[in-house]
Amino acid sequence: MNQIYIHYGSDKFELEKFQPIKNKMLSVKPTGGLWASPIYAKEGWREWCERNNFQYCDLKKFFVFGLKPETRVLFINDVKQLDDLPKAENPAIFENFNLWVCLDFEKLSKEYDAIEITLSEEKSHKGEFWGGLYDKLYGWDCDSICVMNPDCINPHPKFGVAPQIEQIPEQLGDFYKRYQVKHYITPLE
Repeated sequence: MNQIYIHYGSDKFELEKFQPIKNKMLSVKPTGGLWASPIYAKEGWREWCERNNFQYCDLKKFFVFGLKPETRVLFINDVKQLDDLPKAENPAIFENFNLWVCLDFEKLSKEYDAIEITLSEEKSHKGEFWGGLYDKLYGWDCDSICVMNPDCINPHPKFGVAPQIEQIPEQLGDFYKRYQVKHYITPLE
């Protein structure tokens, strides 16, 4: 895997702060894990926050990372994929509540190390009233990944913590041109 992810709100990954994945009643998202967006996402966390004037975390603090090659990632980019995935148990009173899909993340974390949702790539149900991936997983607001197993996180060797890089390798030039403006990275001269 050579995808690079960016996590906002902290300037480094701290294993001791990683919380195990837990289902949250009537929620389409689990608690715990490490949340991030692919660096080149069409609709990443930073873009979503700026477009919605959402100021939950400091977008000037971030770190980048990759995933180890053996990482088991569940990629979801179509609402139909949700049909075959395990669902969390919710109280009987909500038995017919089917606007959202509440996955059983605890079960999924035994089979996968991470779940990556790519809302921007969904084509089959986009625009249908409560029929698309964005609607069924309401709360996964942008292209994102939830890392459920901290052992699969690979601090990116070419980047490390981006502001501390002393020289920019030529092949990474486009990355830095984009992020000098959008992500406040100013490499050391």
